[in-house]
Amino acid sequence: MFEGVPVEGNLQTTTGTPPGATQSVSTTIESWSYRFGDGGNSPLLTKSSNPTMQQTNVSLDFSTAEPDPALFYVPDGWNIVEGETIQPGLISGGLSYAADGFRYYYPSTGRWSDYDYSLQAAPFSAQRITERTNAILKTTVQEAPLKLYRDSAGRMRIDRQLTQYYGDKLPAPVFSEINDVVNGTLIILDPAHQIAHRYAHGHADRSLRVHTFSPATTRGTKESTNDLGEETMEGVTVSGELENWVTPADADGNDREYTQSSESWYSTKLKLIMLEKTHSTTEDTVIRLTHFSQEEPDHSLFEIPDGYTVVDEKGPVALTVIQP
Repeated sequence: MFEGVPVEGNLQTTTGTPPGATQSVSTTIESWSYRFGDGGNSPLLTKSSNPTMQQTNVSLDFSTAEPDPALFYVPDGWNIVEGETIQPGLISGGLSYAADGFRYYYPSTGRWSDYDYSLQAAPFSAQRITERTNAILKTTVQEAPLKLYRDSAGRMRIDRQLTQYYGDKLPAPVFSEINDVVNGTLIILDPAHQIAHRYAHGHADRSLRVHTFSPATTRGTKESTNDLGEETMEGVTVSGELENWVTPADADGNDREYTQSSESWYSTKLKLIMLEKTHSTTEDTVIRLTHFSQEEPDHSLFEIPDGYTVVDEKGPVALTVIQP
């Protein structure tokens, strides 16, 4: 019995070796559900456990009485705004893998993440490498690198490729984003269908972000900021800064105090973070720029390729590349 109703329990145990690990681990899910007369069920208590996390989800004040019908209608006096429908499985502003192929979603609000600023007379090209290490399993996964380009006029291009997990499939597609600050447009290149999705976008005149890492909890307070001096990386002079956040016990459901940190090495001249190391209780991440060059990139990288159909977009775009 749970919450005054009979429940049925189920315990599922799964054992396997995660990618990059050398030994197997086990995960368990203990679920207690109320079964309805039509055969459906509602989980009221679920306990999940694996080497990195223990989590309990509970439904309280459970009742099988008919709810007030007014709860399922728009209240009187409210304005109704028809919003966009996003395909299931799409990640807002990013790449994802689905059963029928690779998907890329671009919202109408635009996104340029860590490179949403304009800087002239500072050309470069580089690869951005991201490595994530599970702090408990000690396994490391390297994401597919981003290729970055910026010309002297301030135009920026990012080539994004989804990490390939399935060996029996073709290589994951590359979607390119061109932020043309000269013409005030943002272009998304879909190579599978040879379509250039163009937005009237412009650029945001923002200051350099020294750290991209944000603490996992808003209850964390910054404990310290340390100046690490200057170094030279990839031929670029960079300044280092270390930030530490401390979350006290019981602040976020945690039973003990924990610290998160971000070590960032940045170039104020180029407005680039050349190296960032972040640490949390569950994951360590290293993001670095490699194959760095300050030579002017090929001008054609910032143009729509021949043969592409240009579509001027007014709203969000969802792209799907079907894989055989």
